[in-house]
Amino acid sequence: MAEVKWIKLSTGTFDSRKIRQIEKMKDGDAILIIWMKLLCMAGSINDGGRIYLTEEISYDNEMLSIELGKPLELVEKALCLFTKFGMISREKRSGHLILTNWGKYQNVEGMEQIRSQNAERARNYRARKKAQKDDDEASECDASRDASRDGNVTVTHRHAIEEDREEEIDKEIHHHLSMDSDLKKQSYLGGTLGRGLVMLSDEQLDSLLKTLSQDEFDHYVTVVADQISKGRYYKKSHYQAILDMAAADRRV
Repeated sequence: MAEVKWIKLSTGTFDSRKIRQIEKMKDGDAILIIWMKLLCMAGSINDGGRIYLTEEISYDNEMLSIELGKPLELVEKALCLFTKFGMISREKRSGHLILTNWGKYQNVEGMEQIRSQNAERARNYRARKKAQKDDDEASECDASRDASRDGNVTVTHRHAIEEDREEEIDKEIHHHLSMDSDLKKQSYLGGTLGRGLVMLSDEQLDSLLKTLSQDEFDHYVTVVADQISKGRYYKKSHYQAILDMAAADRRV
C-alpha cells in the first residue's frame, strides 16, 4: 500500500499496439499521461490493480478528474477508450476501477507481501497498545488492593498518588507537544512513514490509527507525502491536514 514506491514498466510499453493507437489520437499524449497516473495509483493502493479512494468508496469520473488533475471531459474520454481496449474494467460488486492484466506485468507476489506485512505490523502495534493498557489497569487494581489491606493508608494518600500520576501524564503530554524538534520523521510500524516526509507525534499517530481504517490512514499519509514531495507545504500540521481530508471525504 503506502510503502510501495515503484511499479514495473516494460521498455516495450510504447511498442504496444494499443498504446500506439492512443498515441496517434487527438489528445493522445494527455490520455497516455492519464494511463501512467492510473498505473501509479494502482501501485500505491497495492490491491491487485484496483483503484479506489477507500475500500468502501469507489472513484467516480469527477473524483478521478480531481485526483488526476485533468479536465473531466478528457478523463471520461480516456476511461471510455481504456475500457474499449480492455485495459480497465469496473468490479460489479464494489464498483472499483481495476486495471486488467495487472498481475501479468507487476510483481504481485512481492506487492502482496508488503501489503500483508503492513497489516501484520498494524495488528502488532494495536496489540502492544492494548497489552500496555491492560498492564496499567492491572497495576492500578493491585495498588488499590494493597491500599485496602493497609489500614494506615488513607483516602487522602490515595488521592495524592492519583494526583502525582496525573501530573506526570500532564508533563509527558506537554513535553511531546512542546518539542517541535521531536515531531520527527516517525518510524511507522517498521516502515518509514510517508517516505520520511510526514511528521506525526506518537500521540497523533495513535489517535489516527484509532479513528481511521488502515486503508484510510495509508491513503491520507500518501496524499500528504505526495504533496510535500511536489513542493507544496501545509500551513497546518500534517496531523490536522489528515483529519481535515478525512472529515471532507465523509461529508461526500
